[in-house]
Amino acid sequence: FTYPFDDPDWLKKLAIIALVSLIPIFGQIVMVGYVLETTRRVIQHETLPLPEAANFGELFSRGWKGFVVSLVYGLPAFLLITIFSIVMAFSSNQGGGIWDVITFLTICLMCLPILYIIFCALIVPAAMGRLAVSGEVREGLNFGKVVGLVRAAPSAYLMVFLGSLLSSFIAGLGTPIFAIGAAFTGAYAAVINAHLYGQAYSQAETIVNLH
Repeated sequence: FTYPFDDPDWLKKLAIIALVSLIPIFGQIVMVGYVLETTRRVIQHETLPLPEAANFGELFSRGWKGFVVSLVYGLPAFLLITIFSIVMAFSSNQGGGIWDVITFLTICLMCLPILYIIFCALIVPAAMGRLAVSGEVREGLNFGKVVGLVRAAPSAYLMVFLGSLLSSFIAGLGTPIFAIGAAFTGAYAAVINAHLYGQAYSQAETIVNLH
């Protein structure tokens, strides 16, 4: 939570990436790229992990890969929620008999996408770590190795999950200061997550290599 302030240029770096993040779509993808580059530098034990927010083309390229990886992992939850929502909407208009049973079962099954989202909150940071190191989408989507990292250091990835919840709260603190404030606290929260990803990956990779 404090490492960005060790960089003498932390304010400039975060301010630039925060302003860029205000650009629709492009800015958000660049932000993902910035997170991945920061994660890579943490894993490689760089003294000052915050990268320069300058080469936006390279950051966009990295971020696009991160977006694809996140999309693939998140797609099952989206499909489940969509299917259940359609079934609920249709059955509520029918009413009676078998449709009441279908509605009840659908409500019960709604816990599945919630459980999957929690599962993703644990494995996506590991996937991002593999992507940050390799630069290859296929490495981030190597489900076996990604899950292997989480299994190797479950406590580390649980700390990532809890830290991400706290960083989300921090990101929300800038909302009363309108878009610029929210963008700045969002950028700060993003680099917190990046460091957490890097720490967890380094610990898990060390354990995996020992075995």
